[in-house]
Amino acid sequence: MKIGSNVSFSPEFGIFDGVDDLAIILFDEEGSIKGWDRGAERFFGYTAKEILGKHISILHCCRNSGKFRRKDGSEFHAELSITPFDGIYVAVLREVWDGKRKKTDRALNVLSKTNQAITRARSEKELLESICEIVVDEGYAYSWIGYAMEDRSVKPVAEAGKRGYAKSITVSWDESERGSGPTGRAIREKRVTIARDISSDPTFHPWRKEAAKRGFASSIALPILYRSTVFGALNVYAFEKDAFGEEEVKLLHEVANNLGYAIAMLRSKRREERIKEIMDLLWNLVISDLKYGSFLKELLKGILEITESEYGFFGVLSGDERELIVLAWSEEVMDECKLPDFRLSVDRGFWAEAIRKRRKIITNDYGSWPEKRLPEGHIPLERFLIVPVVKKQTVYIAGVANKSGDYTEEDAEMVEFFMKNAQGMLEKKGMEEMYRTLIENTGTAMLISDSTTEIKFVNREAEKLFGLPEDEIVGKSWTEFVFKDELEKLLEYTRLRDIDPSLAPEIFETRIVGRDGKVRQILINISMIPGSKDRIASFIDITELRKTQEMLRESEERYRTLFEKSRDAIILTDLEMKILDCNVAALSLSGMEREDVVGKSFLELGVLSKEDIPAIIENFYRGLKENIGTLELKVRFKRGSRWIEVSPTTLRKDGEPFAILNIVRDITERKKLEEELKSSLERLKVLHELDVSIIEGKSFSEISKLALKRLRSLLNFELASLFKYDKDKDEMVLECHDSEGLEGISPQFISRTSMEDLKEGRISHIGNLLEISSLTGFERELIRMGLRTYIHIPLIVRDELVGVLCLAARKPNAFEEKLQFIREISDQLAIALHEAELFEMRMKSIERLEKNIEEYAILVDHIRNPLAIITGTAELEISNEDVKRTIDDAARRIEEVVERLDRGWLESEQIRNFLRRPQK
Repeated sequence: MKIGSNVSFSPEFGIFDGVDDLAIILFDEEGSIKGWDRGAERFFGYTAKEILGKHISILHCCRNSGKFRRKDGSEFHAELSITPFDGIYVAVLREVWDGKRKKTDRALNVLSKTNQAITRARSEKELLESICEIVVDEGYAYSWIGYAMEDRSVKPVAEAGKRGYAKSITVSWDESERGSGPTGRAIREKRVTIARDISSDPTFHPWRKEAAKRGFASSIALPILYRSTVFGALNVYAFEKDAFGEEEVKLLHEVANNLGYAIAMLRSKRREERIKEIMDLLWNLVISDLKYGSFLKELLKGILEITESEYGFFGVLSGDERELIVLAWSEEVMDECKLPDFRLSVDRGFWAEAIRKRRKIITNDYGSWPEKRLPEGHIPLERFLIVPVVKKQTVYIAGVANKSGDYTEEDAEMVEFFMKNAQGMLEKKGMEEMYRTLIENTGTAMLISDSTTEIKFVNREAEKLFGLPEDEIVGKSWTEFVFKDELEKLLEYTRLRDIDPSLAPEIFETRIVGRDGKVRQILINISMIPGSKDRIASFIDITELRKTQEMLRESEERYRTLFEKSRDAIILTDLEMKILDCNVAALSLSGMEREDVVGKSFLELGVLSKEDIPAIIENFYRGLKENIGTLELKVRFKRGSRWIEVSPTTLRKDGEPFAILNIVRDITERKKLEEELKSSLERLKVLHELDVSIIEGKSFSEISKLALKRLRSLLNFELASLFKYDKDKDEMVLECHDSEGLEGISPQFISRTSMEDLKEGRISHIGNLLEISSLTGFERELIRMGLRTYIHIPLIVRDELVGVLCLAARKPNAFEEKLQFIREISDQLAIALHEAELFEMRMKSIERLEKNIEEYAILVDHIRNPLAIITGTAELEISNEDVKRTIDDAARRIEEVVERLDRGWLESEQIRNFLRRPQK
C-alpha cells in the first residue's frame, strides 16, 4: 500500500524483525488495519492474511488499559506508541515484562538449558555457540563469549542475537580504556560486572555507538572461571535499562560457573585424547623398522599431525650453538628446501629467539610479528609455533606453521611431550646410522649371514675382497666363496656354534676365492648378533700383515672414541661385578669421579636399594648364561634418586664370558611421566564417576558412599566420615562413614577449628598427633586405634557451609601430597550435598502448595455459598430497588474476589505440576 505520495509498504513488512519485543501495525483513520509486520504476528498470533482489513479494536481488551488480546484469547501488557503519517497511523508496541519474576524465569530457563547443553556437548566450540543461542532464545537481546588471550586482548569465540557486534568492537582485559569496561573488569577482577545504563555508563564509552545501533540498553559480563583459572567472560545484553536484578544475576553467574567447569572438563578430556594419540604415534615409531632418513620424515609427520599444521621442520642445535642443523622439513615451503640438507644460522629468523632464550614462541598473526622476514619464494605464513626441547646437553627445535586455527599453549606442550619421548628413539636411530657408517668405513671387510649361511649384508670392503658388487653377493651362500679344502672345517664350526657358541672359535684363519680366482689367506672373526640367529663376520687379509695391524689399531681407537663419546652411560664390569671402566656419560650421570668407582663393585658404591640387591645379583649371574634384556632400577646418586635402564651384554673370549658391558640410560623423566599419567587417569576416573552420579540424580547417600570408598581405595588411608551441617541447630550431623578394620571407632566430629572458621572455608589439618601436647578425646581415640593424622575439610557452596569431610590415616602427614585431589573430591561432594538440600526444599514447596490449593478450594466454597443466599434473599425479600442494587453491586465485587481466588488456585496447580516434573 502507499503512504503519502513517495513512501510505500507491502501489507507484510518487517522493520524490526530482529527485535523480539517490538511489533508495528499500520491502520487508517477508520481504524482498519493496513500493515502487519512479523513482530505483530508473534505478539498476537494472527497472520497478515487473517488480520488485514479488520478493525484495530479486535486487539484491545479495554480502552486505555494497556492490555491487549491475542488470537487465542490470552492477554498481555504492552506499551503503545501511535504516530500519524500522511493519513496513516503507525502503532509501535513493546511488550512489558511481568516484573522481576519473568526476568528470573528467563534466567532460570537459561541455567536449566545450559546444564542440558553441557551434558550433550561434544566440543568446546559447539558448547560455547549453544550457550549464546540459549541466552538469546530465552529473551535476551544478544550474547557473546570472549576468551582472555595471553597478550591481554579479548577474543570473541561465540555469539548469538544481533550478529556482528562482538566483531565490530575491540576489548581487552588490561588497565587501558578498552580494558576498563564490563568485560575487561570481569576477567581481570574475576567478578560480575554490570552496565545498568549503557547510554550513561562512562566505562562503556568506547562501545556505546555500536551498542546504540542495535538498541542495547544494559549489559552484564560474567567471568568464566574454573578454580583459579579465568577463561574469559560471558556477555549478555538487554533492550531495557537496568534489566538484571539480584536473583537474575545470581542465576546467570551460576551459568558462567557451570560453563567454566564444562570447559575445563572438555579440555581435560581433549588433552587425554591428544596424549593417547601421541602415545600411539610413539608406539608406531617404536615398532617401525625404518632407516634413519625415513624415520626423520615420520617424526616430522607426527609433529604436523599433533598440531594439525600444514608445514614444519625440526633440527638440532650444533655443539657451538651457531647453527641449526635441519634434520627434516616440509620441502614444498620454498625451492631451497628441496636440497638434500641445509643448515640455518641462529643469528636471524623467528626460530633464533626460541633458541637463544630456550622458550617457545606462539604467533597467530604473523603480520604483527615485529621481526618478520621471509626469504624470497617462501610460502606466506599466517601463524607459527616454535618449541625448543632441551634434554641433557642436546637442544632440538621443532617448528610448525599455518594451522587452520590458532596455536595454543597446549599445542606447544604436546610437541614438547612428543619430542622428549621420541628423542631416545631418534638418538638410537642416529646411533644405528653411525654404526652402519662405521661398518662401511671401518676399513675391514664385513658381512652378515643368517643361520642358513645366506648372506644378508656386505660392506664395500667385502665387495673389494670378493671382487663382486653387493647385488651379486647378497642372497648367495657364503660357502660359494670358501676354498673347497676349507669348507668342511667352516661348516663344522657353524654346526658347533649352533649347538654351543663356546665350542667354536670366534677367530680363525681360512682361505677364500675371489672373482678373479685368486686365493686369499684371511683372518675371520665371527660373532652372533644378540637377539637373533644372524652372524656378523669380519675378514682381514693377513697377506698384508702390516696393513692389517694398522687397521686393527685404528679400529681400536675408533671403538674407544665411541665408548668415550657415547651419550649413553657405558660401564664395563668383571664377573665379580667390579667396575673395570666407565665412560664420561656414566660419571656425569652418577656425579662421581673415576677413582671413586673403578675397582669397586656396584654393591660397594651404596647406590642400590637393599631390597633390590638379591634380584640384581640373580639377574647378573643369569646374564652370564643367557640374554636377560633390560633392567629398570631405582638408584641413589649424590644429586638424588634416579630411575635407570640397564642393558647388559656378556663379552666372551674363546667362548667363555670375561666381562659385562652395561649400557645405562636415565629414564627418570619417563617414569615420572608414566606415574603422573597413571595418577591423573585414576583421579579423573573418580571425578567422572561423581559427576555422572550428580547428573543422574543419585541420592547424596549413594554419592557420598561412592566418594568415600573411592578416596580410601585410591589414596590408601583408614578412616573417612562425611558430616552434614544443620543450619537450624548450627551443628554437624553424621551422613556417611567408611573405615578399614576400625569399626570400633566412634565416627564423631570434633575439630580444633571453630564453626565460624569452617564457615570461612578453613581446613583443620593435624600432620602428626604424637607432636600435639594437648589432645581432645577424639584425638586420643584416634591414637588408640593406631591413627596418626587427620584432616577436616569444610564443604562450601556459594560461600555457604554445607558439610565437612573428615579423613584419618595411620601414616603421619599422609594427606599433604594428596591435598589437591582431596579438595577436588570435596568440591564435588559439596555440590552433591547442595543438590540434595535443593531437592528437599523442592519437596517442602510442593507440600506447602498442596495445602494452599486445598485452602483455596475450601475458601471459595465458604464465600460462594453465603453469597448465593444473600443475593437470593435480596431478590425475594427486599422491595426497595436502591437497596437491592447496593446489595447486587457488593455481591459482584465479592464474586470478582472469588474469581481471583479461582485463578490463584489454578496458578498454584500449574506451579505444583511444574515442580513435580522430574529433573533432567
